Amino acid sequence: MPFSARVSWRQCVSSLALLSLIACAGACGTSTSSTAPTSSNATAGGVRAQPVVAHAERRQLDGFAMLRTRPEGLPARTRRVLRAPILGTNWRLAQRIPVALPGAYWLLPGKRHLCIAAETDETGVGTTCARTSQAVAHGLASVTIAPAAPGTGSAPARLIVGVAPDGARAVRVHTGGAVASVPVVDHVFVLRDRLSAPPDVLTLR
Repeated sequence: MPFSARVSWRQCVSSLALLSLIACAGACGTSTSSTAPTSSNATAGGVRAQPVVAHAERRQLDGFAMLRTRPEGLPARTRRVLRAPILGTNWRLAQRIPVALPGAYWLLPGKRHLCIAAETDETGVGTTCARTSQAVAHGLASVTIAPAAPGTGSAPARLIVGVAPDGARAVRVHTGGAVASVPVVDHVFVLRDRLSAPPDVLTLR
């Protein structure tokens, strides 16, 4: 059955390596790390360590089909970069998000939270989290924005990779006056464009 949801992004932006950006839908609990020696590890939004969950919560399982399949777990190299779980996320329960893109993305269940761990050559590794209730209502997405190279005249590159709750068929991404409609395929949505800001609002249908 179709449904609609609206969520603001502007309050949930934190810096990543190489001046890229990552934004979260409906929550501000984000941690970032990078393999680059000039980058520092950071934890934003008051994220604190919690006991790691033994399994995904019922509401998470009911809302996201991806969590009802056998988990792949985070690779050892990714665990080493992240150093420690946040919000009770269990790295062994990580589900690989199937996208044909450079890098890798995983959906992680935690204590009353869901997170996306993103690993790319440009930004290292970052996690984007939302409360389970918010993720079920609005979906969860990672946003990276690579600035234009100085002196090239090129435009910034924005990449949105998200997981939609069961029943969502499309996502409308609102940024300023621009609106992009993105289909949800196998519970995943991906948008690549040249905008230099995170979305203002997502509408799931």
